[in-house]
Amino acid sequence: MKYPCSCTHADQITAKLDLSELVEAFQQAAQWIFRRGKQAFHAPYYERTFRKLYNGVLTGYEKKRPITGLRYEDPDMRYLVMYRHNIARFSAAKTVAMVGQLNTLKNQHPDNYAAFKKGVDALGIQYNENHLQTEYNFSVAVGQMGATWLNLLDNERTFPYVQFQTAGDSRVRPAHRLLDGLYFRIGSKELDFVYPPLGFGCRCDVKAASETHAQNGQIATLKDVTDRLQATPGARQGESEYDTLRRHGFGVNRGKLETIFRENELYLCRWKDTTLTFADYGLVPRAAMDPVQLPDTMAFPRTPERMKAWFYEKSRYTPDQENVWTQSNVFGLPVRFNERDYTYSTQGEAGNYVDYIVDTVSHPTEVYSQRREKGYMTRYLKVYRTHSLVVETRIEPGVEEYIQNLVLVSPTETDGYRTGILQH
Repeated sequence: MKYPCSCTHADQITAKLDLSELVEAFQQAAQWIFRRGKQAFHAPYYERTFRKLYNGVLTGYEKKRPITGLRYEDPDMRYLVMYRHNIARFSAAKTVAMVGQLNTLKNQHPDNYAAFKKGVDALGIQYNENHLQTEYNFSVAVGQMGATWLNLLDNERTFPYVQFQTAGDSRVRPAHRLLDGLYFRIGSKELDFVYPPLGFGCRCDVKAASETHAQNGQIATLKDVTDRLQATPGARQGESEYDTLRRHGFGVNRGKLETIFRENELYLCRWKDTTLTFADYGLVPRAAMDPVQLPDTMAFPRTPERMKAWFYEKSRYTPDQENVWTQSNVFGLPVRFNERDYTYSTQGEAGNYVDYIVDTVSHPTEVYSQRREKGYMTRYLKVYRTHSLVVETRIEPGVEEYIQNLVLVSPTETDGYRTGILQH
């Protein structure tokens, strides 16, 4: 299944992108495949796609909320982590799909470079011009609306409603124009259904409103919304705008879901990111690493008193009276360790190395993420001369990233942990 990003209403909401880096990486991948044969991945294309789209998310987010000077407990931190994982997964899936189509072109024209190049040029226009511009615009829009959602929650007691607003110009879609001016209560299923963006290229917004303003206007029901959308022609013949919206996976509140692209919007259906390994990113096996270049460790004698003192020295009580230790990771975002998980994960031999948790999450050798049912698992891997330390974390909507497991692995076991989407 391919991500359905083509849209007849995909108006430009941002300046046209500089695609030179993406085009260069795309051409490199094509040349490599034609000369050397089938490939599974192309790390430079993934990295540049991720950087471009994540910058779009931050650009949109900063239009509504600052991302500097944040505290560990601010929900913005969790949103930025969730967005980072989401964009990395989307970019990796897009790269796998792109490389797969280049492999197909090579199979179709194994010895005819002119025919291969013609197909590559057409594919480049699709991936790097048509699609990426739409994806960037969408990343900006969802990032902006994610920040807007947090603003709405911050002020919900004073402004419990929102008013749906279009861009107010001739490019507004007919169905969205019918929603303009309607009021929705924050937290209602009606608002979750219409929360912008309502499609790729959608420029709609919501404005906080008091209960008095909402009562003096029209507070919409779900039937009001669906009737308007069903009465408007959609993208396909015989299809309503409601059908188009649902087919493309809209009608959800991405601000509440803390996500940019949903799973049905990836370039690959039910894609397993664990199929990617360190080798796909051009990294060498553990056995080929120069031991002289690797840091050494000196584990302290493991005693319950020493471990408990280490944790309490770094932890503090949160407002819900949970003893939590918080540390910035390599991306400058917080990772939490609560007392229960700390006690559980340091019971084995890895407990001898708790002093190195900070070093592992803040200065890791590599960082991999993997999709889970409700969120993401991240592996912070630090390779030492005699072993490797793996700190595994989890994050999901509404739950900050927290350390779930601490694993000590031998050099021969290390490569088995180097799977997923490389983020560092």
